[in-house]
Amino acid sequence: MTGWLDEGQFNDQLCARTQRLRIERDWTQQQMATAIGVPFERYKKYESRSPLPPYLIPRFAQVVDRSVGYILTGKEENAARGPRRLVRTGTDG
Repeated sequence: MTGWLDEGQFNDQLCARTQRLRIERDWTQQQMATAIGVPFERYKKYESRSPLPPYLIPRFAQVVDRSVGYILTGKEENAARGPRRLVRTGTDG
């Protein structure tokens, strides 16, 4: 399928997005490391070569006031869509 990122591209984009979101807040790497609770040296890697680990993504998203979906994809979620509704099909007992 076309349009899908390989692992390297995904990681590169996530690292770049992590850095951009920190810069948009006008924070230093040290400030962000403290805010998400990791050592400074480890945080620096999240902007350059190793993407944020899954357990830190929700915390980072909260700090930069973005959704987890945005952190992972770089795309705004469509909040106007409203909540999903389950539809019974008559096939479930």
